[in-house]
Amino acid sequence: MELKKIGQLAKLELSDEEERELASDFEKIINFVKALEEIDTSNIEPFFAFEKLENMREDDIEKFEFDNSLLKLVDGYFRVQRIVER
Repeated sequence: MELKKIGQLAKLELSDEEERELASDFEKIINFVKALEEIDTSNIEPFFAFEKLENMREDDIEKFEFDNSLLKLVDGYFRVQRIVER
């Protein structure tokens, strides 16, 4: 699948430079996975680690009141108000 198509599906607007950087990153990831696939693990026993968890704290559940005025439906997607400054 083309990087441009992935960007469209994710609703991302990528510059040419961002596309080149992401293409390079994806290529590195794919090559890493290919290298992992070549490792012979046929003589390795599966490892399962289960520990008894003790002294865990109780979760404090707080009721959250959601302000529906912050949520808008735009083109079939939920759009929320920006809360982080650029």
